Amino acid sequence: MTTTSDGGAGFPWPRMESVLAHQAVSAVHEAVAANTAVHTAEISDLYARDMLVLWPSISVGDTHIDTCLEGDRWAERLTTHAGQNGDRWTDVARHYRRTAVAAARRATWMLTTAGVVDPEFAVVVRDEHGSDELLRECLTPTQLRRRDPRLHRRYIAEEALRALSGDARIAALVRTLADDAADPGLHRSAHSMLADLGAPAAIAMAEELRLFSLAPNGSLAPQRMLSVLEETRTTDDRAIDTLLAIVGDDRVPPRLRADVGACLSWLNQLGRTAPLLDLLPDDLVCDVLGAPYLRETTNGPLNYRPLEQAIVATPRFDEQLFLRLSATRIHRIRSADVSTATAALSSPSRFVRRHAAIVLLSVHV
Repeated sequence: MTTTSDGGAGFPWPRMESVLAHQAVSAVHEAVAANTAVHTAEISDLYARDMLVLWPSISVGDTHIDTCLEGDRWAERLTTHAGQNGDRWTDVARHYRRTAVAAARRATWMLTTAGVVDPEFAVVVRDEHGSDELLRECLTPTQLRRRDPRLHRRYIAEEALRALSGDARIAALVRTLADDAADPGLHRSAHSMLADLGAPAAIAMAEELRLFSLAPNGSLAPQRMLSVLEETRTTDDRAIDTLLAIVGDDRVPPRLRADVGACLSWLNQLGRTAPLLDLLPDDLVCDVLGAPYLRETTNGPLNYRPLEQAIVATPRFDEQLFLRLSATRIHRIRSADVSTATAALSSPSRFVRRHAAIVLLSVHV
């Protein structure tokens, strides 16, 4: 039996795990009592984004059990907790998924040790996208091999990557991420492992991106690497300088320059990136300038200063960015951002004023 560790600034994750596990156990008991053939139970419909958490559903065979009042209260409690404590929603979602997996493992252990179900029975988890990542974490290697040989082969490949260490591990992970022919699930695993390695991985990926930028071949690898770089939230000078070199190189395709520039901008490097955007089309420049303000996720405190400086240098971008704003999009903010947004209501930039107003509106949604 595996449980989660308490995390998320004191939220009682183990108690939430216990509630979900016992709901799954209760659902299986009801199915068994009704003489239903039970091979698997599924915890699904996990939702933790857009500043909202929803309690998952539980299915046993063809029977689908909707959320209960107790579960809805836990979801409301987690939503409130995340909003009040300023946790990044990516962290909240990660804790939530881990808790669901731990609940599934606990429920499986409770049911199999009690002899209620066959030893091969398992409670599994699927996220709102229906991916198999969480399902795999709920199964033993033997169960995985019997239920899904393809997924088991990926598991073996992942274990081989985890067995490596140091530079060899980083190099193997970067090669995996760069390989368009690799299993998409293995891409996701390499992404997660590289993100956890921090600065050394960021440096390696930046250097690999530099190679791709000098010999572009239509690969999707740069997008995968940029996604990992953003998740590392790197501030390493070597990685940042390598990325800046890509943006400033007019031999690099404009779209890739802009994508790398947007990554840098989101990594709080807009002040150093904006002067390198010469000769890029206006729409790509706006992709870079708007990255810290128009995406669903943020990286650190709200800061309009580098954007205002870029707009002063090239005023036409103010209106173009303004047209990208939507009053219906909720912005996830920290409590410290309220004073920044309030002060920005008097900014000379039309975009900044409107963005600040939407941010303040988000406080009340």
